[in-house]
Amino acid sequence: MLRLTRGIDLRAFERRTGFDAFDLFAEPIRRFKEMGLVDVDSSAVRLTHAGLLVSNRVMQEFLTTETSGTRRLTVLPA
Repeated sequence: MLRLTRGIDLRAFERRTGFDAFDLFAEPIRRFKEMGLVDVDSSAVRLTHAGLLVSNRVMQEFLTTETSGTRRLTVLPA
């Protein structure tokens, strides 16, 4: 969903997963926003033009997160 230009609808994400995306992905969202790869507002996280060019790398960060020194795969529903 992130690769679509409309981005991830944060309310829909929470309804479907039960998780707040800002809590779950705080670090990659912050880092990619600082790098100019995502735009963030209260309703969505979207790839910028620069982010679209490296979308596979950005997506990888959202799919694999580090928790307490171990790697955990986060599966996003379709």
